[in-house]
Amino acid sequence: MIRLTRPFALAAALSGLAGCAPSNPAVQVEGILPLDAECVATPGEVFALQPRLDTSASSRDATVQAGPGATPTAIRPAGIQYIAIMQVANAITNTASRFPLMANPNSWQAEEAEVELRGIDGLPLDLPGLPSRFRVPTVGFVPSGSGSESGRGVVPVEVIPAVYGDALAGRTGTILVATKVTGSTAGGSTQTTGEFVFPLQLCDGCLFRCTPDPDMPGTQVVVPSCLPGQDAVSAFCLPVPPV
Repeated sequence: MIRLTRPFALAAALSGLAGCAPSNPAVQVEGILPLDAECVATPGEVFALQPRLDTSASSRDATVQAGPGATPTAIRPAGIQYIAIMQVANAITNTASRFPLMANPNSWQAEEAEVELRGIDGLPLDLPGLPSRFRVPTVGFVPSGSGSESGRGVVPVEVIPAVYGDALAGRTGTILVATKVTGSTAGGSTQTTGEFVFPLQLCDGCLFRCTPDPDMPGTQVVVPSCLPGQDAVSAFCLPVPPV
C-alpha cells in the first residue's frame, strides 16, 4: 500500500539510456492502480480503466480561494504532470531460511524508470526540444514471491514530468506511454521489468469543474482530487483566458 500526498513530483533525469539491465520476466508491471478516497493505492485486481491527463495551460498558475480570509490554494503547484501508480509483481521466490540462517535476498526495490512517449501510431512523440525517451527516479518496494504466488507492490512513476507537461499544454487526443522499471533485489541483483505500454488520454479542461458555493456567494466549492488534473474530476474553477 502507498499513500500519495500533493505535491508529489520527481525530477526528470534526462540522461543517456545506455547500460540498462536486461528485461526479466520475473518482475513485471501488471497495470495502473486507482487511488481510493484516502489517496491510497493498494495492490489488487482493480486497475484504472482510462488514464487521463488534463493539459489545460491555465491550470498551471491558477489559484482558488475557498472563502473570505482563506489562503489561496494553487490548483497545480507541481505543474502539468502524470504519475502512473503501477502495480509490480515479483515472481522471484523467497529463499529465506532459519536453518541455516539466511535472509531473503529476493525482495525488490524500484530505483528508476525508463519512459518513452509515443503517438497512437507507435512512433516517438514529437516534442520540440525534448527527447521522447527519458529516465526518472522512482521508489517502491515489492516483496518476493511465495510458492506459486508473486509478491506485489506499488511503484509510482512520473511518466509526464512538468517540463513534458508544459510541452503538451493544450493538446488533446491519445498518446502511448511505454515504461520499464529498474530496481535491485536485497541480494544486489539488478532487475528490469518488461515494457509496459498504456494509452493516456489528453484533454483540455475536462477534469476541472467550477461549482459555486451556495452558502458563500462569490466563492466556489473547492474539492481537490488526490492528483488534480489527473484521472479524477476536481471542483476547481479555471480562469477564463483573455479573448
